[in-house]
Amino acid sequence: MAVADSAANRVLVYAEVPVAGMPLPEPAAVIGQPDFESALTDCAANRLSFPTAVAITPLGRLIVADAVNHRVLVWNTVPVAAPIPAPDLVLGQSRPDRCVRNNNDVNGDVAGRGTLAFPVDVWSDDTRLVVADSGNHRVLIWRNFPGANLQDADLVLGHPSFTSSAPNDGGAQPTASTLRDPEGVHSDGNALVVADSLNNRVLVWRTFPDNNGQAAEVVLGHQTFNQSVSNDGNNDGGADAPTAQVFNYPMRVLLTPESLFVGDLLHNRVLRFGR
Repeated sequence: MAVADSAANRVLVYAEVPVAGMPLPEPAAVIGQPDFESALTDCAANRLSFPTAVAITPLGRLIVADAVNHRVLVWNTVPVAAPIPAPDLVLGQSRPDRCVRNNNDVNGDVAGRGTLAFPVDVWSDDTRLVVADSGNHRVLIWRNFPGANLQDADLVLGHPSFTSSAPNDGGAQPTASTLRDPEGVHSDGNALVVADSLNNRVLVWRTFPDNNGQAAEVVLGHQTFNQSVSNDGNNDGGADAPTAQVFNYPMRVLLTPESLFVGDLLHNRVLRFGR
């Protein structure tokens, strides 16, 4: 088990999962810091700056969204003891020691096929890789797991092209094809779900997208795709009291065979939807 300890700029790795009623296990390793007492922010290959998400894949890869360093780090096996090795793969940057928005030693602060700006969540089944690239208001998809640093993504959601990065693709209101600060991604291997946080909604693609800017098929949190106000249950453009159908900054999503779970951050709750 791995936990992103964001404010301490580290990931904690546990050799066992906690069991109810049993003593809590101590972490076996810390990634991003030289020891368990440090909380430094750094851009070195083996350091982290506000990591926001981790994923352990079926084949045992460890993937970390190193948000403030504008990169995603991949270890082919989960490090379980010091010294922690450098990651095997760095996405979003041209060098392991580079940590700039959209890798601006290459193309300035302009989004590209392989660049990132505050990536905050990751999902992978060891074939596909999905990254919530929140600062570019998009989701990037690699159809085959990347094998090189700064490898180009194959698909982008939220924009029709890889060089666009404005919230809602520059529109005044969202559509079924746009995003604004997406903070969460998850899949069951078939459907894809995205927490479109600043649009206060969750978008669902019933099957994995095939095209850039592909429109979502289902929206949760609003009655229509062109609404964005939190708690707008009656679709009048104004915020109302919370209900079971609305969100206020949904931040994480988890898709299981029976349910969709949504972390509704500013309502301090988790909602479960049946499938």
